[in-house]
Amino acid sequence: MDFRLLPTSKEILESTSPELYPNIIKGEYPDVDTYLDIHYTLQREDFIRPIREGLAAFRKAPDNGKNSNSLRIFHNVQFSKINRVSHELGIDVLFNIDDCIDEDWENSKRFMRGSLLIFTKDDFKTVIMGTVLQHNPAQLRRGCVTVQLNDVSHCSVEKSVHRYTMVEPDTYFLPYSQVMKVLLSLSERSFPFRNEIIYAYKGGYEIEYIDQSTRFELPWGAFAPAQEIDRYLTARDMCLNESQFKALTAALTKRLVLIQGPPGTGKTHVGTKIVEILLLNSKIWNRNNETPLLVVCATNHTLDQFLERLLPLTDRVVRVGDQSKSEKLIPYNLNTILRNEEGRQNQPASMRISYKTMMQQWNRIEKLQQFRDKVGPALNERHKYEQETLLQEKDYYERVQAFKEVQQEKGLEKLQEALIVGMTTTCAAQMNSVLQKLRSPIVVVEEAAEVLEAHIIASLTQYCKHLILIGDHQQLRPSTAHPYLSEKCHLEVSLFERLVNNGVPYQMLKTQHRMRPDIACLLTPVFYSVLENHPCTLNREPVRGMKKNMFFMSHSFHEKEHKATHGYSNMFEATFIITLCQHLLRQGYRASDIVILSMYIQQVRLLKQLQSKEKELSSLAITSVDNFQGQESPIILLSLVRNNKGTIGFLRTSNRTCVALSRARNGLYIFGNIELLASQSSVWEKLKDVLTKQGAVGPGLPVVCSTHLTSNAADLYRIGNLSSCPNCS
Repeated sequence: MDFRLLPTSKEILESTSPELYPNIIKGEYPDVDTYLDIHYTLQREDFIRPIREGLAAFRKAPDNGKNSNSLRIFHNVQFSKINRVSHELGIDVLFNIDDCIDEDWENSKRFMRGSLLIFTKDDFKTVIMGTVLQHNPAQLRRGCVTVQLNDVSHCSVEKSVHRYTMVEPDTYFLPYSQVMKVLLSLSERSFPFRNEIIYAYKGGYEIEYIDQSTRFELPWGAFAPAQEIDRYLTARDMCLNESQFKALTAALTKRLVLIQGPPGTGKTHVGTKIVEILLLNSKIWNRNNETPLLVVCATNHTLDQFLERLLPLTDRVVRVGDQSKSEKLIPYNLNTILRNEEGRQNQPASMRISYKTMMQQWNRIEKLQQFRDKVGPALNERHKYEQETLLQEKDYYERVQAFKEVQQEKGLEKLQEALIVGMTTTCAAQMNSVLQKLRSPIVVVEEAAEVLEAHIIASLTQYCKHLILIGDHQQLRPSTAHPYLSEKCHLEVSLFERLVNNGVPYQMLKTQHRMRPDIACLLTPVFYSVLENHPCTLNREPVRGMKKNMFFMSHSFHEKEHKATHGYSNMFEATFIITLCQHLLRQGYRASDIVILSMYIQQVRLLKQLQSKEKELSSLAITSVDNFQGQESPIILLSLVRNNKGTIGFLRTSNRTCVALSRARNGLYIFGNIELLASQSSVWEKLKDVLTKQGAVGPGLPVVCSTHLTSNAADLYRIGNLSSCPNCS
């Protein structure tokens, strides 16, 4: 960890925030230095501001509870003994497990590797900061976490008699720290795509590695001039529609390409086809056979999906990072490859020697710990112990660094042997020094409109000659830790969206393959000017047990506010939706055919509580809209929750609404207060008009018995009789 990146005591404790300059979302930046300064400051403030506000509230009223909306507070914390995790030195910190008795440590986001922790023994007159070295569920269940401290030697606080207050911010520090580190390293000379990103150049530079003499190989073995590939290749040849084909040819001939993929338009399919042609012609851009194409995604889930689609094209794939859930990618994971190398005992001599000297130094530190435990707390002996251990710590750090450099070189060799290297944006920022050596000339970014701009920049190097950004700025924007940074500083505007706003040409995919037309009509023209329906969306079987395939059930049952978490839930909606699920199962649907979505985490938790009481619903998926971006389901039940006298919160956000309404293939059923929504949002006002014209909004949900074809309006007062049919026993 580069401890320069940690917040200072002044930054987290001062009452005023620094002066901030917003992201320039229209027009050009004056120069690279201004750009870097603005984005570095905004990244830093986005992480620090919630801590500053949370600590101010806690210090003002420390008895109001252990946790705030942005911090978790632990009292009577103690430093225990020096420990080693993945060759890094840290210290075990003991905390009261009763403070988190119900925590599911296997799936918890608490104490993640790289999380920031703040310690104080004197009400923040002095503070110690550190980062978590490992998320170990077994260790955490015992009330212990290993932390690497800054500005303080681990031996100086080991077995300390002092009790500390420990603060864990909700915001995850690791991505911020890695991105800030890269921003600090960039300069005018090394900044990638300077003309387009800094100076808002709208023209289309040609790709540097192709010229008029370059010929691309086509899938059937023929060759064509690379700059005129659209004359020799057709949409049918590539199994694409016309808008997809235009995106493909643009991606193969322009050095910076933006591809907008509205819901269900097949942007990942197009991305796969682009990579297919590039792989056929790898000798052109990978002339030394050691500069692979780099695939970068915002999430591990999307990265796994994309790389799985590329495996039939080549087995020279390396997936970097340890958060993959894909069994297919296990043999291609860099850690797996390196472990297999270790098993064959063919590590270079330099690695074996470096590892041996590092472990010898750790053994010296362990012996000093044993000596300390024997002599007890005698001051003179303790001082001697601390001085000696401090020297040994410094020596150990130097040896760890030497070992890491050798290990990094070994990993780099494996990456250079690949044709495709895949990683998340966070991983790319962490490994930027490796990427500088890898020198990938082509970078493909999936979910590019969901990623903070600085995170894209941190994934690139000066050696990138061809950048393909695939995303949709009409769907979810990047998330920030503090709303001020989004609302006032435009930090939530992605690089993808900013380039579109500045007139950089982009290719839009125009044919959707997901939603039946009566659902797709909600998106056009409210969110998209054009969105055509593929024939596969037509003439589908109606949703069994329902009179309408899409319906908005409007009601006036009020929400419940959860002030501690700033969240909301709605018991009426939750109860009704669970009953509707049971009705759909009685029509022959499986639980896997249905997904329940909500805009609010508190509502997701309430729905899961009700689900746990119904055995037949145990496998039903219930999640937030944000977590379901990029996914789909035959039937979606959407709980909007908000129902009050005039506030709808982020239901005003058109991007999130677009995602929520576009996940369903065959059936979409929405629950909320349409009058409230329409009065607070122009987007919902337009949606209300569409729903009204279709006869798809009302106070009762029209259901039918699919066996006897009888009808029943499941209105607000007959929730228990949702499937009542006089012919059913």
